[in-house]
Amino acid sequence: MTIRMNTVMPMPSTLAVSLAAMFLLVACESDPADMSEPDATAVVFAHPGITSWSVQLIRDYLETKPWGFFGATCEQWLDIDYEVTQPTATVEGDGRVHVVLDRRADRSLGPESVKYYVDLDSAEVVGDHSSDDGRLGTTEGCDKW
Repeated sequence: MTIRMNTVMPMPSTLAVSLAAMFLLVACESDPADMSEPDATAVVFAHPGITSWSVQLIRDYLETKPWGFFGATCEQWLDIDYEVTQPTATVEGDGRVHVVLDRRADRSLGPESVKYYVDLDSAEVVGDHSSDDGRLGTTEGCDKW
């Protein structure tokens, strides 16, 4: 004995077909120039992994820069005076990561925050250490980097 089952594919309803056709018609007729551009001033925070990598590149960069006249490096200055574990990092329009490190609450010398731009592709680090007089305070030379 053989049992044969006939399966019938359900036909889409007229309403579903009409809605799909309207959607396609609107999508095809819309002008891409009419679409609103994203806000260029919007802040895009960096992913925590990107932030950590950016801070490590800053540390590597400052590791070669002398701090004062006693043989230390600017990386040590950064570790002592700034919150390297709590950076604020945003992604700029050109793809660089803008990292801001705030001064520790128990420190009173040096700028309130230091800023760096990090290009993750080239590992280039550029400090943004300018002020009205060209220096950011008592940083024993590390603000020039």
